[in-house]
Parts: sequence; C-alpha cells; structure tokens
Amino acid sequence: MKKLYFFIFLVLILFQLAAQPFKLQVNIKNQPFNAVAVGAVRGDRFVISDSLLTQNIIIRGVPLKTVTWNFPADARPGVYRIVLGQTTYARVMNEPPQQVDFIFNGEDIRFGF
Repeated sequence: MKKLYFFIFLVLILFQLAAQPFKLQVNIKNQPFNAVAVGAVRGDRFVISDSLLTQNIIIRGVPLKTVTWNFPADARPGVYRIVLGQTTYARVMNEPPQQVDFIFNGEDIRFGF
C-alpha cells in the first residue's frame, strides 16, 4: 500500500514539473504604445500566435515597456518572431515595423531593447 501511495505521489510531482510553461519576457525602451505580435516563423511564412499589450515599468529610474508571454504547451523549438510596431521615426520615414527573430529551444527567454 505504501508503494502505491509513493507511486501516485511521484506521478503527481512529475506532472507538476512538466506542466510549467516557458516564458518570453521583453523589456523595450522608447516603444510607442502599440500592440506587440508574437508568432512562429515557418519557412517564409509568419504565423501569429498572439498579440499583447505592453505594460509600463520602471527599472533603475528608466521607464520601460514590458511584454510577457507564455509559450503554449505544444510549442516546438524553432524560430519565432516578435513584432514591436513602428517607432515615430519609422512612421515618419515610412519604414516597416521593428521586429526581432529569436530561437526558442525549450528554455525561458528574456531580453531587452
């Protein structure tokens, strides 16, 4: 009977460990208030997974905007893209929105611009 309880306990612990999603956190300086799009790059196509709103934070006296996104449980390792939107300069110069490609390999990702 003790072995059965131990086995059930072990299985529940393993499910808890496997259920933790991976997180993407991006801190952006001088970002206008735009929605940020996150998605996967598959060949020549960009498949949008989600759009997020930025949140205002202050780190060491510097105002930043931050975006946090949890990768879905079925997210495959590969190239992903975050589209930050147009800055004022890009809008005036009629340039496309700023975007960054990154590689997801099953770990938390954190970076800033």
